[in-house]
Amino acid sequence: MGFILLIITSYANTKAEESYENGIIAFEKMTMTTNQIISNYLEDEQHLCDIWANYINRSGQRSSLSATGK
Repeated sequence: MGFILLIITSYANTKAEESYENGIIAFEKMTMTTNQIISNYLEDEQHLCDIWANYINRSGQRSSLSATGK
């Protein structure tokens, strides 16, 4: 009887450890995925900022040229 309880306890502990480790792995994957999503988003935002900065700079150059009469 005691041997069966020992086997059951050992099995339950093993499954609990596996579950804990799987939770850590899932958290790591979620963290890496979130990191990649944020990186992609920030790259897109930087690209948009660069486009607007170029547009503003070009508009400013045209305005200053027309204001000076050149």
